[in-house]
Amino acid sequence: MDYEIQRPVLLFNDQRLWVLADEISNLTLDQLKSILEDFENIFNGKYSASSFGYHVSMVSFDDQIAKLEYHDEMIMELKSKELYQVLADWYDKLSKWTLLIN
Repeated sequence: MDYEIQRPVLLFNDQRLWVLADEISNLTLDQLKSILEDFENIFNGKYSASSFGYHVSMVSFDDQIAKLEYHDEMIMELKSKELYQVLADWYDKLSKWTLLIN
């Protein structure tokens, strides 16, 4: 998955992911941490699937595939581990920027 983190925005090269970037960019650190923990619990076999969504998009995922929906329409499928890595990278950057501000 091709993406770039520019302070303080997450950008994807694939236009279908722009709605997801907008949603992710508006998450709090606590929300991101909770989503990352869900992914980790799925990868570790604690439970089989989860989802997150806030305004107009929804991401449902298991240990292999994450499905992105926009207004209840399937937009695309992503590899769960790739999406996890994007979110983890975003969390790390956002955490560092927050420390710099405070």
